Amino acid sequence: SGAGTIVADATANQSIILSAAGAGQTNLFSNLVRFINLFDASSIPDSDNIDSAILSLWGRSASSNELGGTPKIEVVVCAPASNTALAAADFNIANWTMTLQATGIAITSWSNGAYNNFTLNSTGLANISKTSITKFGEVHTDDQDGTFNGTWGADLSDIGPLYSADQIGTTNDPKLAVTHTATVVAANQGYSFVW
Repeated sequence: SGAGTIVADATANQSIILSAAGAGQTNLFSNLVRFINLFDASSIPDSDNIDSAILSLWGRSASSNELGGTPKIEVVVCAPASNTALAAADFNIANWTMTLQATGIAITSWSNGAYNNFTLNSTGLANISKTSITKFGEVHTDDQDGTFNGTWGADLSDIGPLYSADQIGTTNDPKLAVTHTATVVAANQGYSFVW
C-alpha cells in the first residue's frame, strides 16, 4: 500500500507481474508490477452518448503462469499525480480504484504478437472522460482482489508482457476505441392551417 520502488514511464517493454520471493522467503513476494495508461478522449463532444469502448494492449511475448491458479490481467482505475510523468508514489493503493472496468483476460490466454482486447463494462464506460484525461490501469487478479489464488513457489512468476506507447511507431500502442453517438433532440413542430 506504500509507494513503489521503480518507475518506468519511458520504456517500451512493460509487463504486469506477480513474482514470488526466493528460497527461504515462503509466502512472500518480490515483485508486484502495475501498468498505467492514460488516454485523451476529450475530442468526443460533451453531449454525445458513449455506447461502447474497447481498451487494447499489445502482447509483446509469451505470458507466464508459474504460480498456478487462474489469474487474469484486470482493468481498473488509477489516478497518477501527473498526466505526463509517473512517480513512485503513484503505486500507493490510495491512487487506485480496484473496481473492475472490464472482463479480465486470463494470463494463459494472453495473446503474443497481437492485441488483447478488453470490452469495457458500464462502470468502465462511465469512467471515460469527455472533458479531461481518461485514466485506466492494469493489474494482476491477486492485486485486484487482495487474495493470493495460486501456489507459492520460490522464484516463480505470473507475467503478462505488453508494449507501452514508447514502442517505436504506433502499431503496438495501447489504444482506447470509443463508439459514441450524438444525442438527438426532437424539435417542436408547428403547423399552420389556412381555411
